[in-house]
Amino acid sequence: MFAFLLAGFRLLQLQCLVLLLLGVSPVLAGGIDDYPKASIAFSAANLNDPESVFGHVFIVFHHATQPEPDDPVVEFYGNLRDIDFAMIKTVVSTVPGHYKISTYSDKLRLYDQEGRDVYIRPLRHEISIQELKVRVNESLGQRFDYDFLNINCAYYIELLLTQFEKGLRENWRIRQPLDVYLNYGDREGEFVVKSADRLFAEFKSVPQAQANKKDGFEYFRANKALVDFSVHSDLDRAAKLVMYNREPSSGVEAPSAPVSRRKLQFDGSSRVLDISYLAFTSENSWLNDPLPKPSRLEVAKVRARCLRQEDTDCVFGVTFFDNRTLPADGWGKSKILASGIRWDHGAKANLQIGLGGGFGRVLDLPLWLGIVPVTQVDTEHGGTVGLTASLLHISTAFRTHLQLDSNPRHNPLDKKQINFSVTHQVTGFSFQWSDIDRGVLGYRLIF
Repeated sequence: MFAFLLAGFRLLQLQCLVLLLLGVSPVLAGGIDDYPKASIAFSAANLNDPESVFGHVFIVFHHATQPEPDDPVVEFYGNLRDIDFAMIKTVVSTVPGHYKISTYSDKLRLYDQEGRDVYIRPLRHEISIQELKVRVNESLGQRFDYDFLNINCAYYIELLLTQFEKGLRENWRIRQPLDVYLNYGDREGEFVVKSADRLFAEFKSVPQAQANKKDGFEYFRANKALVDFSVHSDLDRAAKLVMYNREPSSGVEAPSAPVSRRKLQFDGSSRVLDISYLAFTSENSWLNDPLPKPSRLEVAKVRARCLRQEDTDCVFGVTFFDNRTLPADGWGKSKILASGIRWDHGAKANLQIGLGGGFGRVLDLPLWLGIVPVTQVDTEHGGTVGLTASLLHISTAFRTHLQLDSNPRHNPLDKKQINFSVTHQVTGFSFQWSDIDRGVLGYRLIF
């Protein structure tokens, strides 16, 4: 009997070897034709990686109500590895791209290592799974153009779901994977696969009196060590702890996607009016997320600022990309990367880049401190070097953000060397004080 099993195992090994030599995954050798169900998945952005600022969207085919590890995933990727300065090229031009198949477990493992949650919804009932499979099979192996803002992964997944290529190409816009996820997924069946980082952070955030806090803290610290393959951890002990213990629950509800993310902000006082429209901000991606996120990302921000002194002077500007990162936990790196153009009696450009250090969750409180030397290049003011100190405190109970910044910016649009702001995330009301605007009330409209 044992010899029979051994022979069968070796036959399976030989089959796997042949499939691997042919470039086909053993799990996916049968393709997607036999799978009756499909879901759409969205992986949250990794704020430390510019290539993932919009997140990623893909389709998973499955038999059960929820996908299982070996179920096939269909996604679209641009070829960024084999091209010099590919990320920059995808903003101003295109690179080759293609559909590819992997497995559900491969995707979850990758995003777990990056600390990214994965949100999954079944496809809407009116979408034909059979027609979707035909379009996928026709598209595999073909080469397509890819760019970062418009014909990206969101565009090509939407193309599989609609097959209206002409309409999609005529409608140029910044395409966000989250939009495709929300538009084509059924909200009723949504669930989230939490990353090891989130599970670990949840148990750090629960009250000390919670009965299973210690067990959960140890379990998910071991789980995170295994996911990160940390050389500073006893991986053998961590594996045994995870294998022989049931996964504890923190009781913290997973965040769900809102239907509104764009932001229109009004700030004003007796001497200043500041209006801005923001196409994408990571702050609003998950409004009901109970865990604070000190880092933020803003893309495509259009702003008008009018200051009344002897006469009224207005400045207009566009911020293309603004990423400010603080360490999530303990000591770590902090960074600033921002670029933009303003119109003040002619077009003027501004670029900031900085890398420094800071503390995340100081004294285990929702308090962050980052100190970043910043280099700024401005076509009007030249190059300057300054120091940005950011203190960010987020109250998870009242969803109130308190932020204190010291910044070397000296252009007319962002002339705030010291700025203090309080924002209530639920209602959108805010108050700002700076060395230029001494008391400004604001309101944030999410739509």
